[in-house]
Amino acid sequence: MRRGVILIGLLLPFHPVGATEAAIAASIPGYEIVRKFVMVPPKNSAHVVGRCPSGKDITGAGYTVGSNSLQVFRSGITANNEWTVSAFNPTSTEYDLNLQLICAGSSATPSPIPTPVWRKQHTESYKESKIGETRMYPMICPMKMKAVSGGATSDNPNVVIQASQIKLDTSGPPFVQESHKIYITVRRVPSVAEIELIAKGSAPPAIAANVTYWSICLD
Repeated sequence: MRRGVILIGLLLPFHPVGATEAAIAASIPGYEIVRKFVMVPPKNSAHVVGRCPSGKDITGAGYTVGSNSLQVFRSGITANNEWTVSAFNPTSTEYDLNLQLICAGSSATPSPIPTPVWRKQHTESYKESKIGETRMYPMICPMKMKAVSGGATSDNPNVVIQASQIKLDTSGPPFVQESHKIYITVRRVPSVAEIELIAKGSAPPAIAANVTYWSICLD
């Protein structure tokens, strides 16, 4: 069974259950889903890159993994209208890594997608990350804008992305979504060598990592 994490994507108008991509595309000029995949070899890393066609903007992105064993350490913007997902495979079996981009807008057709599309990035430096430790960072859009997608990139493959989500404001009632914030969580996981250390009863040392968080906001 394929499992994984899907990041927050474009907030679309309501469609009945079973609505097809064609039905959605008919109501949003330029709407297109770009799909890419790569196989991640055993004991190795791989990257899958997706780009929106010329004249269209990324309004959402997400990924799935062929196994929960894959350690995703990058899911974010790497160039103009380009999104990259990177993962390390600590197992002895090859698994798939799948990227989906939601693109919208067209230079030929007026788009109902709110503009401007606003992108934000922020880097946090973690000097000591222990096995199993999680860090959550809220990416906040400018006033009156809404968060539609978020991701993160770690310079250490042993600090991986765990979640990217819009949460409820629990200070209510009423309880409402904090639509201008997207919370991104990263987690420290052991490397192959550290798994062997743990099996022998040793505690791996804390590691350092720089994590760049991304968000896409719409007016």
